[in-house]
Amino acid sequence: MAALESAAKIFLDRSSPQRADTIDAMAAENNFSRPMIERAIDWTFGEITVNAMRRLLISELDGDDTPSDPAFGSPRLTAVIAAGAIFQPAVNCVVHALLVKSPVFVKCSSHDRVLLPAFLKVLARIDPEVGGAARAESWPGATDPRTAELLSAAGAVIAFGTDETIAAIRPVVPEGTPLIAQGHKISLACVGAGALKNRETAAAAAAALALDTAMYDQTGCLSPHAVYVESGAPVDADGFSVLLAHELGQIAKTLPPGPIANQTAADVQAYRGNADFRSCSNPNVRCLFGDRLDYTVILDDEPVMHLSPLGRTIAVHPIGDIRRLPEHLAPFHGKLQAVGAAPDEPILHAIHADLQNMGASYFCPLGRMQRPPLNWKNTKLFLRG
Repeated sequence: MAALESAAKIFLDRSSPQRADTIDAMAAENNFSRPMIERAIDWTFGEITVNAMRRLLISELDGDDTPSDPAFGSPRLTAVIAAGAIFQPAVNCVVHALLVKSPVFVKCSSHDRVLLPAFLKVLARIDPEVGGAARAESWPGATDPRTAELLSAAGAVIAFGTDETIAAIRPVVPEGTPLIAQGHKISLACVGAGALKNRETAAAAAAALALDTAMYDQTGCLSPHAVYVESGAPVDADGFSVLLAHELGQIAKTLPPGPIANQTAADVQAYRGNADFRSCSNPNVRCLFGDRLDYTVILDDEPVMHLSPLGRTIAVHPIGDIRRLPEHLAPFHGKLQAVGAAPDEPILHAIHADLQNMGASYFCPLGRMQRPPLNWKNTKLFLRG
């Protein structure tokens, strides 16, 4: 734990050459803006503290020395298949594996081949024994023979990726080897009347949601695609839409979007065009567009949630009775991930169990959707055989 925290502190130190070099390399490799990368590094490594790790072990295993018991049965090797550009999950997997004294090998995502190897290099310098138990490499495709070789050697497998990637990996995992599979998930937000009692409280909720939407340019499973705004408050859904658009415009100055892919840009333009057309005949549909596709906010009286085209695009849905939210999310049963709420979580208490049954595993205040704690239980275990 001490070695992991010390390595994390080096990447949190703004005067550290390792941090600077890593950020330079990541900025050249992926499509996130430099301020975005810096914020993500701060959030990722800020969670790796001795206190947080000790709390995790005590809560999960009833003691922070439990993995030292020879009878504990740590996996002989934990294999991690990383995917996408969000690097916190892979970093956390390394921490979790090492905490239970399991060597760990990460097949890095093609979108991020820099951060984890840099972190492990620092970790090995701080503590050669701990650092030597972790390795990260990259090669193309889940069907590469090296993937099968890695999976056959593993005592446990953690895999991230599209549903197609998970489907390709699952048959390769040996019978009886635990597989923790993370396919595609989506997230959403709720704003209750308690956060809409005046413009100030509504603006605070909008600013927090704007951060959740902008972080990682909405490419992660924790990125909200829609927000449900409770009706009957002094600030209505239309007013909240205006506030949210303003805050997204402001955050684009401090966390500017990275280059947008051609397909995503085309999808956003098509999404905007469809909403604009609907607004011509429906006064309850309103479009708020940022310059250069910086953001898109659509006030939509259609209650059923739909996937956004990304690019910081979010739909605002008025809702009269929050207890009806699960029926509006029916198309995504089993695919939910995070639910952010303001004020905090009280408005979700009545439907908490329903949302969990639909797959939601992370409930948090707005502004924390993209910053889950180290002890977030975001995985489902599949035991094959």
